Amino acid sequence: MSDTKLCVAVIGCGVIGSRHLQALGSLKRPTMVYAVDPAQSARTNATRLFLENKGGVGSDDLKELETISALPKRLDIAIVATTAAGRRDLMTSLLRQSAVKYVILEKFLFQAISDYADVSSILAGRGAKAWVNCPRRIWPVYHKLREAIGAGAGPVALSCATHARYGIGTSAIHMLDALAFLCGRADFHLYGDAIDPEVIQNSRGGIEMTGSLYGASNAGDLFRFTSYREGDMPSLVSVESARLRAIVDEGAGKIRMSSADNGWEWRESEFKAMFQSQLTDKVVTDLADTGNCLLPTYEESSKLHLAGLEPLLAHYRRHIDSKATVCPIT
Repeated sequence: MSDTKLCVAVIGCGVIGSRHLQALGSLKRPTMVYAVDPAQSARTNATRLFLENKGGVGSDDLKELETISALPKRLDIAIVATTAAGRRDLMTSLLRQSAVKYVILEKFLFQAISDYADVSSILAGRGAKAWVNCPRRIWPVYHKLREAIGAGAGPVALSCATHARYGIGTSAIHMLDALAFLCGRADFHLYGDAIDPEVIQNSRGGIEMTGSLYGASNAGDLFRFTSYREGDMPSLVSVESARLRAIVDEGAGKIRMSSADNGWEWRESEFKAMFQSQLTDKVVTDLADTGNCLLPTYEESSKLHLAGLEPLLAHYRRHIDSKATVCPIT
């Protein structure tokens, strides 16, 4: 694919979609990019970011579209950056409309448990491969942690504490995926009995949850994500294994590590958090060149999403709507 012109669509040009487009402006190969969103203002802003970042030898064209029905019949890569509501139907329409080779999906993936198997079947039926945008697997600092933990090192524990801006529905999947990356396992069972009873309405028309989501894998890996309803505590990630402990301060760009190899002496180093505008071009290039990328596959990420969705939906039924079949996290 490296010698042919790429055809890439970004569907949904809101906050995250516009950053995908910004990154695509850095591509170093001929590319036709389609920015799809019903809102003119969203498309205009995304186009502005794309053009600002284009510079030099990059993608050679961009077209704004209101609907996916105007997309070409074949796409190399589709980046689906809409909210979770209605995404299953969008995927059905997209894959009927266009033959798509690779799909990158934003999270939270879907609001209904049945959607995961349905979309898996749709992807398989159309011969499309999919990944989910949990990008900490690309960050060098998490590769450094995984290398320090080592393969076959036994259970890994990860906990993250933050404030309500990063609620459970929005952010827990990021940290669960980071743990899955570090330990190499995705068979988690999570519990929602420590989630706060009252939900929060968010600006995207869905809800958010605070409190704690916690659980473990079959191998004993431990996970806990806590979003404090009050205050503005910066996010902090703690990682432990039998031979390593680390504290990752993503906001400050600092990591402290100690291990059995250095007598458990704390050592601090700096790193740079990576933004979406620095990542999408790398993922697209990897897919174009190798047919693979560092993001989690749809299959692995679905397991992690379902592990989180089941207790969140149970909590929503318990406190909001006993007959709900969807949990309106976005």
